[in-house]
Amino acid sequence: MSSTFRSLVIGTFVLTCFIAFAPNAAAQCVQCEPDAGCYSCGPSTRGGCRCQPASCFDCLVTTPCSDRIKCRPSGEREAGIKFDETVITEIGQVHPRFAVALISLNKVGGLKDWTKFSTFPARLEASEVVNWLKPRAEAKDFYLDYTGRRVADAAPITIEFDLERVNDIRVIIKGRITNTISDDPPQTQLELELEKGRVVKWNLY
Repeated sequence: MSSTFRSLVIGTFVLTCFIAFAPNAAAQCVQCEPDAGCYSCGPSTRGGCRCQPASCFDCLVTTPCSDRIKCRPSGEREAGIKFDETVITEIGQVHPRFAVALISLNKVGGLKDWTKFSTFPARLEASEVVNWLKPRAEAKDFYLDYTGRRVADAAPITIEFDLERVNDIRVIIKGRITNTISDDPPQTQLELELEKGRVVKWNLY
């Protein structure tokens, strides 16, 4: 076999391998998955470009991806919108599930774009939202009790958030519960209006 032909064969093989494995070099689409009682992140054909467990009970995926939209490898990202604890507490008095979702968003850096929040199905009272604001070690007794409340064989509770930038200072955020349990309040939608990063109005529907 001549050196020229050998080089051509090797080059063709390398190119074929590069093409075959190129999609794996990019970040893969991911999804929150229950694993041994806690959330973890796993590959998925549908989901988000980034997955972050906020705690053992709560997990978020951001930036929707699909077979047609490939995710870029993780890197530095812009700062997200965070929510004031006073507003979170007010919302929690009406709908604790939405309040916990906002706390979880804060823990992973804030809301940057479309985000899907997942949490284990369990009864949650308004007075218990404060436990998500505490360091985990300080609320360990509550979490032990909360773990025992999980609804067997029920699908995770999910909330999808969308962000609309109206102008340079005004933002509208909409949250929609896409799966819930009977113990939760009847409202399934939350809308927040922010100006210069601060919530000026919110409503539950």
